[in-house]
Amino acid sequence: MDNRIYVIILVLLLLGGVGLSFSGLLNSQDDPPNAVIIDERDVVSIKQDQVVDINRADPLVPEPIVEPEPEPEPELGPRIIITLPFDPQNPPNDIMPMGETVHHEAKYGGHPGIDFQWNDPDEPPKFYSSAGGEIVELVQDGDDWRMVLFHTGYDDKYFTKYSLGSYNTELEVGDVVEKFAFLGMVPSPHPEDNMFGTHWEFGLACTEYRNGELVEECRFGFHGPRLCPLTYFDEDSLTLIETLWETAQYEDKDQFPLLCNGFYEGRDGELKTFSIRSDDFEDKERIPTKFTCDGTDISPHLAWFNVPLGTVELVLEMHDPDAPVSGGWTHWIVYNISPDITSIEIDSVPEGSKQARNSFGRAPYGGPCPPSGTHRYIFTLYALDTNLDSVSNLRDLHNKIDGHVLGEAKLTGLYSRR
Repeated sequence: MDNRIYVIILVLLLLGGVGLSFSGLLNSQDDPPNAVIIDERDVVSIKQDQVVDINRADPLVPEPIVEPEPEPEPELGPRIIITLPFDPQNPPNDIMPMGETVHHEAKYGGHPGIDFQWNDPDEPPKFYSSAGGEIVELVQDGDDWRMVLFHTGYDDKYFTKYSLGSYNTELEVGDVVEKFAFLGMVPSPHPEDNMFGTHWEFGLACTEYRNGELVEECRFGFHGPRLCPLTYFDEDSLTLIETLWETAQYEDKDQFPLLCNGFYEGRDGELKTFSIRSDDFEDKERIPTKFTCDGTDISPHLAWFNVPLGTVELVLEMHDPDAPVSGGWTHWIVYNISPDITSIEIDSVPEGSKQARNSFGRAPYGGPCPPSGTHRYIFTLYALDTNLDSVSNLRDLHNKIDGHVLGEAKLTGLYSRR
């Protein structure tokens, strides 16, 4: 065979081997031996906090989740805060109180608001809104104008009513005004004497339904029950009106010594009705925390009115009828209270009175501390025709006052440990 043929065969064999090696090299880069091919649809995402840093001595461990501290439960303050409707730099000289019926006997039982009077002021007085709200009525009332505003409190709707000699013509029904917005001028029934006088009311607004129930008082117009405004005033307004009332020369002040003397369906009940209330909470309203075992556990303010004639002694009890024990739980008993005393201040007892043992096994006040749910705490004030020498507990009290009660006044507070 020709040597050239051998050379050609050898070259072809060498070229075939190089091709196989090159192909193997390419295959080795794509799929190395024993490699597992993974479909991207099978890839599971890995979160950053699951990645381990091999350069660290210890793996990354996610920090524990710290639960935020619960915010303290806010104290429930007044249902709404209002201000006096006039400029404190130009206050009235005289006031006619709520409930006065000697000269102003109204169709539905008494004077429903407060009258303010300016005698010879330096400048004509103006009226301002006591709270932010919506104008729902603006009508001419004789020679004057009547304006009614609705205000939204945290629990209900309220109204204020203003008697104006002239009104701010920039306002109309449906407008929403801010607190202390200028509403108009106070009427001047005797301009020759530079005397101004006006009427102002505060109470629950009368919409067709309130708290899901039909309100019967709506037959009277926009207002529902009038309310005594004293516990709704801001601190400056309350201080000012109390100062004004102390110096007011109201001729029937001996018959109506209080700014709120019992009227309509107001907080103090009907005129001459024995009643009890607190500056710290309304009837059937939540008791503030500071008067409970979750707070400073001190007793609240209490005041009473129209003590029955012939009362020799007053007795106060505070009882929880919802406690899960037979007969309920007694929180406070105070007896030997003089009928001349009309109130108890916060964290105190009347001078000369005594305290009996409560269900905690001690004599002083023990505040609400319900194990679950919302409980009622009923303050009952008894007017007695006799004196009590001693009282050991609630059962002993009830036995001793049987047949000697001239009248009872009740105030109910609510509390739950949320």
